[in-house]
Amino acid sequence: MNLTETTIEHTTAKVKQARVRLHAAIDNEADKRLTLEYHEAEKLLEGVPGKNESERQARLLVDLHEDHEALEEAEQETRAARLDFDLAVADLDALKLALRLRESSVKEGTA
Repeated sequence: MNLTETTIEHTTAKVKQARVRLHAAIDNEADKRLTLEYHEAEKLLEGVPGKNESERQARLLVDLHEDHEALEEAEQETRAARLDFDLAVADLDALKLALRLRESSVKEGTA
């Protein structure tokens, strides 16, 4: 692994960017979830037509399909952001390990 200053800076920047993206995705997902819950509560207060509970639940799903889709997209974005963050951290960990190995070989005089 190439341990230049540029590589270290780039890898660290990737972790920071991935963390910011992850936090933004988590916030967006929470917003979408709250919106869905709020709209569901509104519908329940208005009264959901149906002969039984399963019909009312089905009606809620149909009426709130856009909110459910928005939440699903937000959840997918969070998963993608979490993967990017995990991969960036793995790159940084590999860089740290390479640095430790290099330092160890320098101490032993084999570099």
